[in-house]
This record gives sequence, C-alpha cells and structure tokens, in this order.
Amino acid sequence: MKQPLIFPTDGPRSYRILRLLLSRTVNQLEQSSNDPQTAQLRVLTSIRRNLAGTALESHYKLKGIRTVQDFRSAIPIQTYTDVEPFISRVLSGEHKIMSREKISGFVETSGTQSTPKLIPITKSWSSHIRTAQLLWVLGLLRDYPAIAQGDIAHIVSSATDRYTTGELPIG
Repeated sequence: MKQPLIFPTDGPRSYRILRLLLSRTVNQLEQSSNDPQTAQLRVLTSIRRNLAGTALESHYKLKGIRTVQDFRSAIPIQTYTDVEPFISRVLSGEHKIMSREKISGFVETSGTQSTPKLIPITKSWSSHIRTAQLLWVLGLLRDYPAIAQGDIAHIVSSATDRYTTGELPIG
C-alpha cells in the first residue's frame, strides 16, 4: 500500500525551495518507504560490492551471501570491541580492510559513555551523512517553518585534530 508523502510538495517558500533541490533524494526515500524489501536489497548489493576483496569479507565468509537474511546470519550484532582489530589495521595504514573504498580519515565519537571511538570515513559514507543531514533540515523546515526566519548558529569542529600512524586525519 502506498504511504502518504513524507515530504509533501507544498509548504513555506524555504521548504519548497529545498524540497525542489532535493527532489531526487526525496523521491528515492519515498520509494524506499513504499517498497522496503527492494530498498534493503539495493543497500545489501552496495554493501557486498564495497566488501568484496576485503578482510571483513574474508573474516565473515561473505562471498556467497545473496539475501538480507544470509547477511544477518553471517554477521552478528557487533560491539566496537569486535571491529576494533580491523580499525587498528586501517589506523596503521593497511588498505581494503573494512571497505574497497579508500578510507580518507576518521571521525571520533564524543566518548560520553566510554572511551571515544574512531569511525572510518569513506566517500560514500560522507555522501550518506550529507543526505541524511539535508533530509533532517528539510524536515525541520517542514515542521518548524519559523526557523527559516531567524538567525542560524553553526556549530562545527576542526576538520583535523590529529593523524593516525598511517597518516590519516582524525577530526
């Protein structure tokens, strides 16, 4: 059954402009919410492609994985401790450990619950984060149109705080 639009085309001017600029992304999100199985298979295909030839693929024996259920069975829920050996290898400069994509650096968690953790950054990861942030802003404009009328405070951190032994930036 087709769901109602998450991001309708009508609304305040600032919302409509951003909605128009994000129309392809919004349409993909709408399609995914109407057909989640197809969306999951598309994501699984992308994950499998990015893991091909990596240490993770070898470790979890993922070569024959074809379905979402097979993938779930092959890779149990992980803690950071479980993936830390792979992250350590990337930190030391090894390639094709966690992804076929080049890892361009790391972001560091705040460590509010425990020791800060390092999360690898790839081009596709950055793209997914950017898309999620743009959709979040679109949702804000949809639900709170008055925010477009006021001042905006930007909160950012430095791009790079330090470097790994493999000379990748951490920021």
